[in-house]
Amino acid sequence: MSERTYTLAELAPELDEAVLVQWHVRAGQAVAADADLVDVVTDKATITIPAPTGATIARLAQAVDARLRPDSVMCTVTPLA
Repeated sequence: MSERTYTLAELAPELDEAVLVQWHVRAGQAVAADADLVDVVTDKATITIPAPTGATIARLAQAVDARLRPDSVMCTVTPLA
């Protein structure tokens, strides 16, 4: 199966970045749909972002404390069959 990237979705019109504060996964780990992937913090809240589908994490593209803009690649995954 081909790899896919998970990106940071648009947060809100007045928010243009978030800071990655914690990964809940590691490279090589299989995750179920809706499993917690990563926590990001904005000026307004801390948000836990879930996995949109079941997948194996191929690569974490961002380090803790990275500043992310909408559409920033967070990780690369291989979808589960």
